Amino acid sequence: MPGPPEVSPNGTQQRTAGPADAWSAFVERWLALALGVLATVPVLVSLLRALADNWTPVYDDAIIATNAFDMLTSETRAVGVYSDASVPDVGPIYNLGPLPLWLLALPARVPGDWALPVMAALINAACVVGVVLLARRRGGDPLMVATAVALALLLRSVPAEALHSILNPSLALLPLTLLLFLSWSVACGDFRLLPLTALVASFVIQAHVSVAIPAVPAVLVALAGLAIFPRRRTGSGRRNPALRRSALAALAVITVCWVVPVADELVDRPGNVRKAIWTSRVEQPTVGLDAGWNSLVRATGAWPWWLRDNQQETIRVFEVHGRPGVVATVSSMILLVGLVLVALLARRRRRDIAAAAVLALLLNLAIVIGVSLTPERLAAFANKSTLWANPVGMFSWLVVGWSSATLAAERWRPAHRTLGRLPVFRTRAAAVAAFAVVALVAALSSASQEGDFLRAVYGPVRTIGDRLDDRLQRDATVEVVSAERTSLFRGDAVLTRALLYQLRRYGVHPVTGNNKYADQLGGYYDLKKHAADRLLVIDDHSQPTSPYARVLARVPASATQSEPDAGPAPFPARPITVSVVRRAALACPSPTPPSPPPARRFRSLHTVRRWVIGFVDHSTVFGRRALFCGWAGSTASHQAADLVALAVGQRLVAAVKPGRPRPDVLKTNPGIREENVGFSLSVPRRLITRDYGADDVQLIGIAAGRATPLRFLCTQKPQRWGC
Repeated sequence: MPGPPEVSPNGTQQRTAGPADAWSAFVERWLALALGVLATVPVLVSLLRALADNWTPVYDDAIIATNAFDMLTSETRAVGVYSDASVPDVGPIYNLGPLPLWLLALPARVPGDWALPVMAALINAACVVGVVLLARRRGGDPLMVATAVALALLLRSVPAEALHSILNPSLALLPLTLLLFLSWSVACGDFRLLPLTALVASFVIQAHVSVAIPAVPAVLVALAGLAIFPRRRTGSGRRNPALRRSALAALAVITVCWVVPVADELVDRPGNVRKAIWTSRVEQPTVGLDAGWNSLVRATGAWPWWLRDNQQETIRVFEVHGRPGVVATVSSMILLVGLVLVALLARRRRRDIAAAAVLALLLNLAIVIGVSLTPERLAAFANKSTLWANPVGMFSWLVVGWSSATLAAERWRPAHRTLGRLPVFRTRAAAVAAFAVVALVAALSSASQEGDFLRAVYGPVRTIGDRLDDRLQRDATVEVVSAERTSLFRGDAVLTRALLYQLRRYGVHPVTGNNKYADQLGGYYDLKKHAADRLLVIDDHSQPTSPYARVLARVPASATQSEPDAGPAPFPARPITVSVVRRAALACPSPTPPSPPPARRFRSLHTVRRWVIGFVDHSTVFGRRALFCGWAGSTASHQAADLVALAVGQRLVAAVKPGRPRPDVLKTNPGIREENVGFSLSVPRRLITRDYGADDVQLIGIAAGRATPLRFLCTQKPQRWGC
């Protein structure tokens, strides 16, 4: 109750603030912020679990961390992260801008790997708090509480690593949710939020192409609502100066965010945007309209994606392509019809409700269009490309529920005129109940998190990286090569990318002969542009496959297994050995251009002893390739052999024509009168290591239709085969 009146010095009465006034002030200032912070508990819990698991960037996170590290060097990027939508006919394309990489540039250089997930978690937590504050601004206390509960449920429906991952679709997920409420607020005339809306929209659009699809209608609704809002002018008819200042500030933000990509587009011909347009015009099969409709029903129908537990990627792929049930289809159609009715009923009386309903309808249309245009070759990434449908479904349900309740309140309780003015938190008991509900849902969401999918990889990667830091020379140029089978680290997919980032951060210059990695990382990492005198070989054996290697780090198979209470490891556990080899020690020159092998088996060849003479000087494994080099000449023609074929078992799998100079052969073999008798053959290692022994591998010299097996020179250097 308010306190007794007091008499001021000038004789007027003043009423002192009582307990009810103090409670109202607390509710007005701090309650929304407190509920927003409470809703961020799942984000903070996922971050703490990741740090406890020794989080380190692997897989695509490592590529993004490397790109972010380069932003403060001469290798800074004018475009975003590499896009899997690239096609060979056009070349590599990238996401629209580097703004997410700039936010991660400093954390990527902080010692240790903790700063990157902390930055991602802080961005997500700030977005959650911002959404709750904007919900109260738009719909009062009821919408604020409903939004806080819905956000906690939304965080339960996404993978745990998405809440602290730097992967661009995950990093843009909650900023997209914030953009929906910002655009709604701007459309309602809250023009002071224009600069923040411009910043968040630029971040989301530049982060990932799939998340940019719903961001575009959100921006259009904000601009359309701002253009027709009746308070855009002052009472005298002049344009509102505060609106002009906000618009200029937003224009400045847009200029800063987009000046670099636009300048690069003008300078580089063809630019990234033009190549992206060309890529979209390439004829390739898409998943189709049925998949788009299925995704819409899964996102908005009972039970929608945002109300479920986190799904495995394979489950979402099946749901995108599988027909939904009758209940889900009917409930989704009811939601869409409800949004249309709300927009029509409120188009004159409540433009804020109409703007929210129109925005929700356009977002649902974006789900259908965005998913249906996805190429079939990218259908396996459905979990990543449709994750943004979760907040869209949440927003749609909130809008239809709040709008219906508000319109009903205006009809049946005209004294309040809106549901947002109902005194929900008049008493402390109501506030405590709201706190309890949000805390309970947040706790349940946190308890249902399973931890990162690749957490079994973090420890071995960090162990290997620390050892490489101690044993590799700074400023050295090292080629990173993977000799792995399908193992815990999936070869190039996980460990190679992680070590590229670790080496870059330690001051070593890593390069790779993998063209896709060179496209993802830039020319600084391209072996074709930077020669390397050493090779860092990653192998999934207890010993390195190259006999000339020096072991730098070794991780036993037991260390690559997941903890007992976390279930089985995502991939089979095998030992990992990282070794360094000097390129000169491999002895074999670069491979000779291959020739087609004879279309017959070795057994059907006419074998003649000493018809072809020569030796296999070296046979070794380098990365995923097997190397053979030596010489072969015909005693009948005294010239080089016609072909040197590789026989595995009894089948000829590869062949090469000798053509390299070997002056030493002319000095020691008078029967050979040609210098170019040397050969160097490179084949995939899987061709000769799959169910074959060392004795099943032979090199055959072929001349004039006759063949002679070549001997392996076993007296000088160790051979992988033949000795």
